[in-house]
Amino acid sequence: MILCITGLPGSGKSAVGQILKSKGYELYEMGDIVREEMKKRRIAITPESAKQFSTWLRNKFGKEIIMKMMLKRLRLSKKSKVAIAGVRDVWEVRHFRKLENTVTIAVVAPAKTRFERQEKRGRADAPKNFKQFVERDKKEIGWGELGALKEADYVIANTGTHADLKKAVLAMLADVNFS
Repeated sequence: MILCITGLPGSGKSAVGQILKSKGYELYEMGDIVREEMKKRRIAITPESAKQFSTWLRNKFGKEIIMKMMLKRLRLSKKSKVAIAGVRDVWEVRHFRKLENTVTIAVVAPAKTRFERQEKRGRADAPKNFKQFVERDKKEIGWGELGALKEADYVIANTGTHADLKKAVLAMLADVNFS
């Protein structure tokens, strides 16, 4: 089973991924590929540099480059239980769906909530203010994020507590495993 998790920044993709990991899924993050490539090239990670580097990667090697790099990391077999957080565009969703037993999950949350989460997590590429947050959302939407959200098999609203989120994820897993 491959579970692809999509959602705008701060929606809770990583939190869903951690819940799935606790249920025996191997967790991979698409954004880690970009950040690791930036580190290899000794590029400082900021919201702007991450945006520029991601755009450069896609322009130079094709929009599928990050997904291809991810596929090289996956260890897939018939019994695989894999969660991939951060699937960004409809093309990636459709490509991953070509793999057997793939389900896409959209995680959604209000903009204010997502901004506050990004502030709290304190990553180097987190927006420093709401204007940067909006610009990052525009970038994600420009890459086709809304298309990926629309293509999702399941939508999980992450507007409550972590316990609420876990309950929603477990309900989705029960449905996936029995459908």
